[in-house]
Amino acid sequence: MNNPNSAKSFWRPGKVAAYALIMSSVFLGCKETGSVKAKPEGHAQGAANAPANDATSDSASPSQAAQVSHDDSSALEFVAAIYREYRLNHEFDNLGKDADTLFAPDLLGLIREDAEQAKGEVGFPDWDPICDCQDYDITHVRTGLRKAEHSLVKANVHFLNFGKPDEITLSLMRTGTVWRIADIQSPSRSSLVVALREYLSWASFEVDTTAAIPDLLRAAIKGAVQQKFRFHDKAGIHLLILSRDSTELKDGTDEYTLKAAQYALQGSAWNREWVIQDFLSCYEVDRVAEFLPHLTAFSDLDSNGVAETAVAYQTACFGDVSPRSTKAILRQGDAKFAVRGDSRVQVGAEEYDGGIPQTDAALDAHPAFKSYLASIWERAAGVE
Repeated sequence: MNNPNSAKSFWRPGKVAAYALIMSSVFLGCKETGSVKAKPEGHAQGAANAPANDATSDSASPSQAAQVSHDDSSALEFVAAIYREYRLNHEFDNLGKDADTLFAPDLLGLIREDAEQAKGEVGFPDWDPICDCQDYDITHVRTGLRKAEHSLVKANVHFLNFGKPDEITLSLMRTGTVWRIADIQSPSRSSLVVALREYLSWASFEVDTTAAIPDLLRAAIKGAVQQKFRFHDKAGIHLLILSRDSTELKDGTDEYTLKAAQYALQGSAWNREWVIQDFLSCYEVDRVAEFLPHLTAFSDLDSNGVAETAVAYQTACFGDVSPRSTKAILRQGDAKFAVRGDSRVQVGAEEYDGGIPQTDAALDAHPAFKSYLASIWERAAGVE
């Protein structure tokens, strides 16, 4: 089975609804004697013992520091308490026994599901997502907060790991009376939630990209097949085919047709479930019309056992550095949802064009679909 995440760069959060910056310089372990030393091998779950005279050794644990007050200082203290654990608690196990003191229910559920599927082996997160590392010597931690969508607070955490600067963004949410981590963004993976969902979905739906296309279906395909995906969900076996057809007209116009068609196996026959088509016509200019197969995703966001299918593609006629029309579409049966907009391109030293999505109003009634599809669009459009 292919691992869809082996060569992927995951999404970064888009624009926030409101912006309020609270900067706090929280310097942890500035002295060599107070820094965290790397474990000799394996997952970066623990931390070395801190010296007995360390000033922070009596500080609150993450669960104690997570109590919500009317001031965002409680969120800062929650984050500070997490990184103190890397220095003070050699038994700190953030993906294991301590996970319920750190993560919000949705992310915690994904972590637990991944551990269950791994059956005692190393699961998908074979690194420590809180420091984006396996080995660590963390010092000079600084945290800044900003308000974000959906009542989240973004904590931008800057620190040195083995003397090299690194940055993690923790999406924090209130769960009852405590703060919890709802998602983690880092330079290597822009959303832990999306990465886990995609990995678990591919594993659950047994996605196969090497299966042959049946002769009757291949005969009906015009143009070249860009990618194919065969998968199995509660409703049965399905086959998704992404193809592109091109034609040059006598006047020099180039026409392109992009087609995504999904079929369901019923008995011995493949019946089409749905089709997505888009068209592009260009005359004597450069052009692009292509699916982005690395962003094709299968999910079960509503937990009904029936896969949602998401595809992304770009089209454009251009003669210079211009944005590309970028679309991400999610299908579940007859239901269709889309996020559209132009890709983000740099047109000056500090000037950008595009990168603003337009989301179907119908997605407002499906927040899980909305955030998931928006993340796919942002990755396709180059939004950081």
